[in-house]
Amino acid sequence: MKINALACVSASDVFWGCQEAFDWFVEATDCTFGDANFTLITTEKLSKLCEEALKVYRNEIYDQAKIVMERLHNLPTGVLIDLEN
Repeated sequence: MKINALACVSASDVFWGCQEAFDWFVEATDCTFGDANFTLITTEKLSKLCEEALKVYRNEIYDQAKIVMERLHNLPTGVLIDLEN
């Protein structure tokens, strides 16, 4: 059996101070999470979702989505976002 190690950050850290953007993410995306210990998403996928949100919800969450995208951009390559913790 192969054991894999990975690096991840909490979604609450990525969305810290950006509650409206997080509320949008929970409501409007196809990402699911619930009773798992870890539900991981790539930074690329989350960035793409934020870019799409900017097109649709430009006025409501624009500033917060830009903050989230900047935080994602600053993460090292390969770091995942944990939606559970």
